[in-house]
Amino acid sequence: MTDEAEQFSRDAGPTAEEYPADFGVAGLEETEPEFESEPAYGETFDGQENLDESDWGTAASGFEEAGPSYEQSYRHADWPREIPDVAGTTLPGTIVVADYPRYATKVTDLRPDQVTEIRAVANAIVGALLAHHHISVVVEGFADFDTKGRDFEQQVSIDRAISARNFLVDEVHRRALATGLPAAALKRFSVQSAAFGTRRPSVRNPRNEDDRRQNRRIHIVWVSTPLPPERQQTFDHILDRANRALARVARPGPKRRLTCLIGKLQASRTADGYFSYDALRAFPGSAGWPAMSTAQFDLMVKATTVHARPQIRSIAAASRTPDELARALEQLDDTIGRNIFNFEQQLVGDSSTGVLMRTFNATIGRLQLDPQSILSCYSGYARIRHEQ
Repeated sequence: MTDEAEQFSRDAGPTAEEYPADFGVAGLEETEPEFESEPAYGETFDGQENLDESDWGTAASGFEEAGPSYEQSYRHADWPREIPDVAGTTLPGTIVVADYPRYATKVTDLRPDQVTEIRAVANAIVGALLAHHHISVVVEGFADFDTKGRDFEQQVSIDRAISARNFLVDEVHRRALATGLPAAALKRFSVQSAAFGTRRPSVRNPRNEDDRRQNRRIHIVWVSTPLPPERQQTFDHILDRANRALARVARPGPKRRLTCLIGKLQASRTADGYFSYDALRAFPGSAGWPAMSTAQFDLMVKATTVHARPQIRSIAAASRTPDELARALEQLDDTIGRNIFNFEQQLVGDSSTGVLMRTFNATIGRLQLDPQSILSCYSGYARIRHEQ
């Protein structure tokens, strides 16, 4: 393993097994949700508002489906364990880059030392790829409170996340070329962007410009997973096999979207993530934005972000015949579409729609317009026309 890869693994944090079984448990019922209302630019909060239960939604919907281990993981104050579907990987590492100028969204608007910091993340990613790891990254965008309103703040945070995501991908490719990393190895790099407007400020009561600049930021959250040595079948071969299996998909809607999705995954720069509605619902208080530590929040974002590349690897490994592969791919298409639909439904006639649901929905809508995202294959998706 290279020095860069070793450093990357250390930064990513210890594995679940390295924590003691009695690592401090915090009862979430004793915590207060973060307030949803926000001040105009230049104003501050004098205190937390008292919101009734309907504003925050149910506290623990989804635990029955997710199972007790999911709840137990959440109730650890710093979430030292991974939830079941990501067991065996290292915990996320996080880089925070703050101090964006007001309304600025591009990486080039940052200070040179901050740009260098993002380039260092790209170098670490390439080092881990050289060491035969799979790297999953989520770039999160945040904004400051502003008189232009929540929709504007959300858009600024989305623009920051997508700009930083694209810059990071470009830097990974540039560094990969310089180090001689095989092009196929870049298919082990999965990336997605998410955005949360002002809804998780670093400084909850900003009183001056310095405080507000801390809220204008991005987080780069990654997980590095060591993989066994590659066998004969590369990911490009898997995609070729999946393309051939699409001939067995009869319904035009799934066939069209899957053809688009596989075509995008053949480009290593594609953001391959979508968001899981069921995973988000399983977090206590997610309908109303629970009080989370930074570590909990990062794990929540990672747990609700599903990357298509490793999913297709697993699908191909489990499918013995082209017919089995075609059926599994159709199920993947159905899953992505169902998640988009479920997020959208939260906005229809539901006065208790949670902040997290609305925020994810806004991000999904933007990614459906982003040609570098697989969700662009689902632009204008309607569940009622799923088969068409």
